[in-house]
Amino acid sequence: MRRFNNSIEITRRTLEKKEALILRLNKKPLSEEDVNHYAKVFGFDTDEYTKEEKYLLAVNRYCYWHN
Repeated sequence: MRRFNNSIEITRRTLEKKEALILRLNKKPLSEEDVNHYAKVFGFDTDEYTKEEKYLLAVNRYCYWHN
């Protein structure tokens, strides 16, 4: 069951700002390994989510926890 549709849309609209925040905090963009880690931890590592959606959700979760 897809639980993160709202977060995906919000992150898609604010992606540029969120990516800038990640670069400021992390000094580098999220890697595929980072995305996979957040996907497993927060439960969006299923086939229901595309690679892009997983990236958007990882960006969302990173910004939430590190801001």
